[in-house]
Amino acid sequence: MAERPGKRASGIGGITNEYSERLALAARARQYDRMRMLFERAGELLPERLEQANAALMHAVYLELGQEAMRESAEWVSIYRQRPIQPPK
Repeated sequence: MAERPGKRASGIGGITNEYSERLALAARARQYDRMRMLFERAGELLPERLEQANAALMHAVYLELGQEAMRESAEWVSIYRQRPIQPPK
């Protein structure tokens, strides 16, 4: 007896859903969007040229961006330690 295409599609959908949950794709998408907005805002704040008058502002913005990037990276590592990627069962 041949398998029906709908049955196969639902099985593939279940595997895809489980795999995306395992990868925490929704959480990562929100985090990437937050980081995109943060870097866009920093781009708006940073002056075109480094001058003595704006050096303190530039330093503060770059320091904050670096700290946020490190926190985001640490969160990413933490997610994958908690949810190791495994082939679907």
